[in-house]
Amino acid sequence: MNHQPYETWILDGLAGTPVEKEQLNKHLEVCPHCANLQRSWLEAHHQLRSAPITKAPKNFIGMWQNNLVLFKEKQKRKQARTLLASFIGGALVALIALSAILLPKFSLISVIVMVTSSVVRFMESVKQIWTLILSLIKVAPTTTLLVIGAMLGGWILLAVVAWGVSVWKVSVKKVVAK
Repeated sequence: MNHQPYETWILDGLAGTPVEKEQLNKHLEVCPHCANLQRSWLEAHHQLRSAPITKAPKNFIGMWQNNLVLFKEKQKRKQARTLLASFIGGALVALIALSAILLPKFSLISVIVMVTSSVVRFMESVKQIWTLILSLIKVAPTTTLLVIGAMLGGWILLAVVAWGVSVWKVSVKKVVAK
């Protein structure tokens, strides 16, 4: 049995022609499915109309707008993280592709030797700079060392305080509703 036009008429609240109303009434007499649908729809419609209207809690709109702003901010962060991960992944793929193209000209052992020798040279440079600093400390007068130490300590303290304030401002940043 074709229920489609009758179901549509029932759910739309048919205010059609008298012929269509007569067709619907005849169909409802013989079709328990559509008759049940009409009873259920009329009951649901009655419950919707007779339900009491409750007021929204105080400041509902403000809270909802704030939550919406927070949700959008979360979405932006998530999108930024995804974009960053995509860029890093793309860079790694490009690096692997370039190394696959360029590295066959070198043997794996020669690459390992070059990397190891570069690390050793870097460590030697660090050792030489450390030796130079220690020899300057032995030669320099005490007051000069104290002034340099105080200046370095001040700069480090300033950098730590600036970093701490910036982290605090970012973490406590209030979202203002528009």
